[in-house]
Amino acid sequence: MKAIFKTFFLLVVFAGFAKTAGAQTAAILLFDSVQIIDYTGPYEVFGPAFKVITVSEKPGMLRTVNNMKVTADYSIDNSPTPDILVLPGGAGVRAAANNPRLITWIQEKTKTAKVVMSVCNGAFFLQRAGLLDGLTVTTTASFIDSLQALVPTAKVVRDKRFVDNGKIITTAGLTAGIDGALHVVGKLLGSGWEPTVARMEEYNWDPTSTYAAASLADNNAWGILRLFDFEIDCDALTYEGDKDKWHGEYNVRAGTSADSLFDRLNKEIVKRQHWALQKEDRQTTTSTWQFTGIDKANWMGELVVKAGNTAGLSNVRLRVWRL
Repeated sequence: MKAIFKTFFLLVVFAGFAKTAGAQTAAILLFDSVQIIDYTGPYEVFGPAFKVITVSEKPGMLRTVNNMKVTADYSIDNSPTPDILVLPGGAGVRAAANNPRLITWIQEKTKTAKVVMSVCNGAFFLQRAGLLDGLTVTTTASFIDSLQALVPTAKVVRDKRFVDNGKIITTAGLTAGIDGALHVVGKLLGSGWEPTVARMEEYNWDPTSTYAAASLADNNAWGILRLFDFEIDCDALTYEGDKDKWHGEYNVRAGTSADSLFDRLNKEIVKRQHWALQKEDRQTTTSTWQFTGIDKANWMGELVVKAGNTAGLSNVRLRVWRL
């Protein structure tokens, strides 16, 4: 009986949602190497209420990041005029944003759309279209500085999952597109639909969340805690923190002594991160570093390497903290 009631309740809610939305259309741009969650996250959120369509520059199959095959519903030559336009990110943004036909289409559809939302580095479509000047915006963590340099009149923020400028909405990376889409639902249909749809999707919706990768300590530490970036064979044991501190611990199969691994990692820190060595204790294989984070604040880092219980295995601990 409970299962029947739950199904009936969801059907009623979905029906009310669709009736509230009317015939509004959400168009999602697709292109080669689009990020899957950047477009499927908003698609899932918008699906019950809006008429959701996908659009690509021309007909034919595309391949997403991670090689999913997808074919858009329309090309830019025959697509309907949308009320909502979604510009996802992905590895293919650079090439797609340099396509004059796509940028012209975005500019034209923006004139009549109620909302234009970018996800992740899809913000660079808006940048190329000249739509970010003077706005407060965001994008995925690794492209914030690039976007700021390209749009010096904009204020690019690091601690927001989405930013609403009225018609133009930008979101941070990946799952932040779900947050942005929920916000659009509330913006167009009423604020009560945001938590309703989030509940349908079993999504922990927090419109006030400041969880954004760009504001976290590991990002401000230039990614030094990710040992696999150094092509080191390791198992990650711990990777956690917040905006002011971060800690990573790894078991490393280096095939060398802990002393040799310590030397290698110290050289990598100098080469890749340009941190300033403060102290090195070879007896305890510990080094401490000072550096300026991406946020321009002063930070400290510590590296500790110990021999593991198994031959050729070392334990590496890295932590950073804001001064």
